[in-house]
Amino acid sequence: MKTVSLVLGSGGARGLAHIGVIHRLEENDFRIQSIAGSSIGVLIRGILPAFDRASEMIELGYRKAGEFLAQARQIKKA
Repeated sequence: MKTVSLVLGSGGARGLAHIGVIHRLEENDFRIQSIAGSSIGVLIRGILPAFDRASEMIELGYRKAGEFLAQARQIKKA
């Protein structure tokens, strides 16, 4: 197994890109040895251990986005 160290940057939208990169690394049998980051990069680094794989973070994001959109539709109808 290959190892890699990551440095994750700032910028809210980049957080989603960070998760995607981590997901691809996992798919290609890379083991993340260490992670450093700033702003959203630190947040991603902090929550990553709560999940077995990055794909779980992606699934959670889609689920929460769907819930948010459903609530927004209900508010708009009211």
